[in-house]
Amino acid sequence: MPGSMQSPRSRRPILAGAALLILAVVIGIGAVVVGTSPQPSPSQSPSASPSASPTPSPTPTESPSPSASPTTSPSPTASPVATCPMNGEPLSDPALADRTAMLVVIENNPEARPPSGLNLADLVIEAPVEGDTTRFSAIFMCRETIGDAIGTVRSLRYFNVDHFQQLRAVTFNFGGGGSVVRRLRDNGVPFVNGLTSGWPFFFRAGPLAAPHNVFLDVDAARAELETGRLAELAETAGQARAPFVFDPAVSLPEGRAVTSIGIQTASFWRFGWEWDGDAEMWLRTDSGAPNFDRLSGERLQARTVMVQVVEQKVLPGELDPGGYPRRQQFLVGEGSGVLFVGGQAYDVRWSRPAADDVTTWTYEASGEPVVLPPGRVWWEIVPVGSSITEG
Repeated sequence: MPGSMQSPRSRRPILAGAALLILAVVIGIGAVVVGTSPQPSPSQSPSASPSASPTPSPTPTESPSPSASPTTSPSPTASPVATCPMNGEPLSDPALADRTAMLVVIENNPEARPPSGLNLADLVIEAPVEGDTTRFSAIFMCRETIGDAIGTVRSLRYFNVDHFQQLRAVTFNFGGGGSVVRRLRDNGVPFVNGLTSGWPFFFRAGPLAAPHNVFLDVDAARAELETGRLAELAETAGQARAPFVFDPAVSLPEGRAVTSIGIQTASFWRFGWEWDGDAEMWLRTDSGAPNFDRLSGERLQARTVMVQVVEQKVLPGELDPGGYPRRQQFLVGEGSGVLFVGGQAYDVRWSRPAADDVTTWTYEASGEPVVLPPGRVWWEIVPVGSSITEG
């Protein structure tokens, strides 16, 4: 597929005094200074007291050596392993944790399936758009390179404001409604619109007609973020923020055994996941059919599926080119959800008091914070009233 595309001193003063036929041995004070003081403490000057009746043939008496204090080498402390903020996985290079996160808007229209590169993303967020279809926000940060074109890339939606406020990722999109673009600009969201900017890392390819044929060369776009003309946007975004808490040694509570997940956001729009116990992964389905990644040919997969139930408003005054009203999800506040991990399900609560806060998650039964095993999370945002079934 084509694409263009930073190591004590010891001072041991030893004094020896000699007189004819008289031997007086005075042991000076030796001092060893170790610490943070800029200068060692000065040694005292020893004074010798001559013997009045020297013994011509002294019999030396061996003084017991003072017990030496054992020197204990401190136990080595393992350096913390650098992990990816987006999924908790160990990094090949710790510097990757300081990278700018990139969010790519990818469509889920049946005409554009299968998507390209979602299995290369560190995190995927899915939310409804007009026509009750869904759209993906794929976060790329922790792989040194992607090596392939990602797509197909589509236009902005209101939830992209919330994603930036929480994650601090630069958004890459292709188009967007006027009111949506204004909302992003009003909230200081850094984004790159391929429809108007003319950047060469956006390009059209493949057999499908527009608008289902736009792809992004992530590596070329990252080069511009790090050392090129988009460096100002990276500075605006700042340090990426982790959306979940991860721990490789986490012990999950007992949950409900689940082998499949069904999510239905409208009478005709349903998707879900199947549990693969051997791989310890959830495998994606759409309309009951397996979903694949075009690049690898493998099933779309996630270690964790987090479903967040939110209030949603239909905007009849804002229609997309097909005449469908846009959707707006309210991601500030609190609500319920369901966590699927390790072949188990848990009821959870979410909370995000203010727009600049990151959503926090707790188990509904215990109130304890949710801690996840490392691995890709697929964050499902669904409106109140959606059907969530467990098989």
